[in-house]
Amino acid sequence: MPDVSSDWGSFAFPGAAVRESAESYIQHFSNAPIAEQVLANAVTAYKEWSTTFIEDRAVKRTTAYFDHDPVGMKESKALDGRGGEARIAFDRKYREFSKEVQKEYGLPTKLVAGKAAVVVRAAQMQWQRSLLVDEEEQDAVMHHRMMLGHEEMTVADISERYQTWKWLEDAATNLGDLRTQRILQALLNR
Repeated sequence: MPDVSSDWGSFAFPGAAVRESAESYIQHFSNAPIAEQVLANAVTAYKEWSTTFIEDRAVKRTTAYFDHDPVGMKESKALDGRGGEARIAFDRKYREFSKEVQKEYGLPTKLVAGKAAVVVRAAQMQWQRSLLVDEEEQDAVMHHRMMLGHEEMTVADISERYQTWKWLEDAATNLGDLRTQRILQALLNR
């Protein structure tokens, strides 16, 4: 394990020694300690992002179904004025489309604690790879294989599956408790 001293830096702020080669870079990011708060924030940030991602697409598909599909229009008109039943029909279609979106994009429903460290490590490897000047070294980082649960995947594949570039910045750069901050933010916005 690399010495996480000034030459190596830390997980969030890698030092000069990390830039020597893809091997030293991978060794550093595979072993440098990650703050537990960053991992907890990652779990929260992923849940927020994936829920919003799925909900947005499911609502659009459900609305389009009731607005444009002849069967949906007929169902919607038949339920007009009967708010409760219309809502039940909408919710049923929404749940159907939510599952469809999740399956279509291959999104895990949540980032479980046991996988959070691997996902955060892969994301950091991807984000910081420009520290390596040589493009072949950067490619080696992206093709580095890691175990995610029982599955061996590349850094690029892990980042793609969890779409880390869309949500991890909040978790990785935020020093506070993201979940608490979001709750307080919601209370203030009421």
